[in-house]
Amino acid sequence: MGKIRLVFIKYVAGVVLACMAACGPKSAAPALEPLARQIEDSLRVFRISFVREAVQQGMRAAADSDAYYNYLMYASIMHYYSAQPDSMLACVDRTLGYLRRHPRNRSRSRLLVKCLQTRGAYYAAYRYDLDSLVYYNRLACMEAERGVDAEDIILSYNNLADAYRQQGRLDASTEAYRRAIFIADSVHTPRENYVPLYEGIATAYTALHAFDESKIWWNKSKELWDCMMAREKFNYLNNRGTDYYYQEDYANCKRLLLQLDAFLAGHPGMLWERKYCRINLTDVCLKEGDTAGADSLLRETAAFFAPMGDASTLSYIRTQQMELAFMKGDRAEVRRLLRDDPLPPDARPDIRLQRFGFLCRFYAGQGSWKEAYEAKEASVALADSLRNERVRMKTADMQLRYDRDTTVLSQQVRINRQQAWLARMCAALFAAMALVFFLLFFVHHRRKKAQLREERMLRRIVGLRMENIRNRITPHFIGNVLNHELLLAQQGKEGNLGGLVQLLRRQQALADKFCTSLKEELEFVRFYVAAEMERMSVKPDFSIHIADGIDPERMWLPSMMVQIFVENAIKHGLKGMAQAEGKKLFLRIDVYASEGCRCIDVSNNGNPLQASTARGQGTGLKVVSQTIQLLNESNKRPMSYSVGEQWMPGGERVCAARLVIPEDYDFDNRFANT
Repeated sequence: MGKIRLVFIKYVAGVVLACMAACGPKSAAPALEPLARQIEDSLRVFRISFVREAVQQGMRAAADSDAYYNYLMYASIMHYYSAQPDSMLACVDRTLGYLRRHPRNRSRSRLLVKCLQTRGAYYAAYRYDLDSLVYYNRLACMEAERGVDAEDIILSYNNLADAYRQQGRLDASTEAYRRAIFIADSVHTPRENYVPLYEGIATAYTALHAFDESKIWWNKSKELWDCMMAREKFNYLNNRGTDYYYQEDYANCKRLLLQLDAFLAGHPGMLWERKYCRINLTDVCLKEGDTAGADSLLRETAAFFAPMGDASTLSYIRTQQMELAFMKGDRAEVRRLLRDDPLPPDARPDIRLQRFGFLCRFYAGQGSWKEAYEAKEASVALADSLRNERVRMKTADMQLRYDRDTTVLSQQVRINRQQAWLARMCAALFAAMALVFFLLFFVHHRRKKAQLREERMLRRIVGLRMENIRNRITPHFIGNVLNHELLLAQQGKEGNLGGLVQLLRRQQALADKFCTSLKEELEFVRFYVAAEMERMSVKPDFSIHIADGIDPERMWLPSMMVQIFVENAIKHGLKGMAQAEGKKLFLRIDVYASEGCRCIDVSNNGNPLQASTARGQGTGLKVVSQTIQLLNESNKRPMSYSVGEQWMPGGERVCAARLVIPEDYDFDNRFANT
């Protein structure tokens, strides 16, 4: 009966807490959960008075019907442990009537499962109707499988298996346990949920005397020791000891029972369990011939259980007392016990078998051969009946396992075939994807190569166009310089052919570069201006001003562009101009930053700007315009230049050429050396 109560409490408490969280207004459930948990803890230690007050408080506080009837089911559990079967059944019937009047939902399905479980417990505990216990647990399993959580299905099958085991249908019990374990494995339930499953199926195989199977499940149970509650540890140690007892391994049986006795000594609330453990320990002492130990234990257990009136337990104790008196040679005491405590007709088979065995030994020792024969015959008949029943159930269990294994095997074969088909499909899909990827890569590679060829071709075309433009600078520049030398020769003046040759070499080196640094450009301009000033009658002041923050070595520009501006300034503005009174001629280069750009201004105060020069019709300015046009094709922000007149703050007019280069301008160094 203790095992029924344990599973029943665990199932009902878990379902009630889940229902409290799932039903009714969302604001009410969280407030009620702590009270429900207190009720659960109190049920585990049988604090019925607290449970009664807490249930009444919960029913008053429940704002919705589902929560109210869940507390009503707690009341039914309370009546179960208070031995009030009528009140217990009334609570269940009220709840079932509520469920019939309302549509089904998830929380009410769980509540129905709980009602069926509770009604089954009522019939088992108070009417000794194990058939009804099995019936209602089967209904609970069917209802649970319609949509309740997997853990509730596991607990339902666990209760059904326990009901089958109490009914004596051990084959059906093991099958129900295996069903629960299968579901638990499939949903990866927490480890603690396996404890009653492993213990239950191990106990069933112990009762079948299938000790190889029971050992497997007892070992699995032992691995969950840290997950067990106190009652589950009691069940493990007591039933595992029983397994050794049936195998006549009394040493291991006694070891586990002594371990259990020491464990229960630390749990004062489990006094009944400790006394029951000592009944079993007495039996082992008698088997080992320890009369002193058995005598002490018997006095204690008989005094404890006698007031309770449990006929089965008392018959077991009386048989032990008879065995002890017989071992002491007190035959009169044995006859007195036999006269005062005959075997009840409805005693359990194991108690009857123990009594028949003792009677056979006692009467044989007395020489009462007729009584000994009758006891032996009854013992053999009962043992054969039990053995045949165990064989039948073992066979049924093997058949069930065979059917299940066959089903699982066929399903596994089907799964393997599907997996093989899926693997082939995945391989074909992978091959198709690989082929598509290869084709895409091949097409992309071919297109990329075509783009690279096109880019190289375009770059070559642009390079040739630029080379053509740059080649137009050199003849123009050489022509200007040679014309100047011829003019000096015609005037009978001395020329500077050595300086001319050096200037041409520098110009040619700079013209071979498409882009150059500002530093190199200005060095050439200084050399060029110095050469030109030797031929000028009036030499202007020449100056270069570079603003702070501009690094001439890191600022790039098209080569000879500043030289063209300077050449135009000297040729069209300053050359041949006489020094006016009070006016000082100048040629100035300013480099500065403005609005995200680098600006280069070439200004002079010579002759007024000619119309052709202003419109950029000169050869040099055409070269500047075409070069800038080519470079701007690959830049978002364009480079620009302008030529015009400006007025100084003092009112003086100057001619200026300006080159504007954005700071993020890309000269594309691939063209720089073409």
